[in-house]
Amino acid sequence: MSMLTVKNLCKTFDGRPVLEDISFSIQAGEIVGIIGRSGAGKTTLLRCLNGVEGLDSGCVAIEGRELGKLKDKELLALRRRIGLVFQNFNLLQSRTVYGNILLALEIAGIPKAQRHKRIQELVALVGLDGHDMKYPAQLSGGQKQRVGIARALAANPAVLLCDEATSALDPETTFSILGLLRTINQKFGLTIILITHEMDVIRQLAHRVIVLDQGHIVEDASKEDLIRGQGRHELTRAFLKEEQKGLPERIKILIQKDKIPEGLPVLKFTISGEKLYNPLISELQKYFGISASILHASRDECSQVKKITQIVILSREDKAAMDWLLKTVGELEVLGYVSPGI
Repeated sequence: MSMLTVKNLCKTFDGRPVLEDISFSIQAGEIVGIIGRSGAGKTTLLRCLNGVEGLDSGCVAIEGRELGKLKDKELLALRRRIGLVFQNFNLLQSRTVYGNILLALEIAGIPKAQRHKRIQELVALVGLDGHDMKYPAQLSGGQKQRVGIARALAANPAVLLCDEATSALDPETTFSILGLLRTINQKFGLTIILITHEMDVIRQLAHRVIVLDQGHIVEDASKEDLIRGQGRHELTRAFLKEEQKGLPERIKILIQKDKIPEGLPVLKFTISGEKLYNPLISELQKYFGISASILHASRDECSQVKKITQIVILSREDKAAMDWLLKTVGELEVLGYVSPGI
């Protein structure tokens, strides 16, 4: 039996079709990425999957139970089998890490006697030991998302929906969050659905890819088939091409090889091995008071050693910082300079 089944799903807003004849099924333990441009219908599909949006026609079934046929109390109980991880964390600022997870347990109706133990388990699982009494304002973006994941797992869901869960994070933190999701999938066999517009997220984590375009599924294939160049639809090929082409053209034309007055340096560096886990961007800020804006990042899937290449703009030029970066990352190239405020 499929964990999730969607048949002939149609959804309109103000008479305008947003999703048309959507059909697919997802097996227990699968990680499926749903990718598409802005306006493709990704968020609407997610809201249909967790029962927030009603359907004009078709059906969505979780563990063989069709959402549209359930009474309110039954629907609420089934929706507790669906965890949701948000793009912008959606944490209560007035509650600590402990309190945010506790609220999820309270809403799920977990007996009071079990709540403290469950929170301890979740805090350890997502790597936040020692942070449980901190407030969201005291956490990094990656730590906030770890709280969001812990909260989504509070009621032991069967399906985890991730709505652009890494798009607000820098590439290093994205890498660690995707690693956490992979661990959760492998440890618990949890079914994960990723809503994203980033092919690199699909490449790193998903087993399978569904491509949405203007409310239609235009591709449904294994990740391996797409990486081998077997994507049939032009949009799929465009996503793959965009991922491979590196720095966007709009940025390329702004870079000048020679120094310019008040110009900001554009750097390209590659991190590999154990250095992947160094908080490089935050250390630049801490040690030198220099911020770095990430223009592009990519991961080398072919090498036996894990590598991430980043292209960044530094907030100012500093020889000591450059020397430290070169020593830290190993591979560093100054691509040129850009005017402030591009």
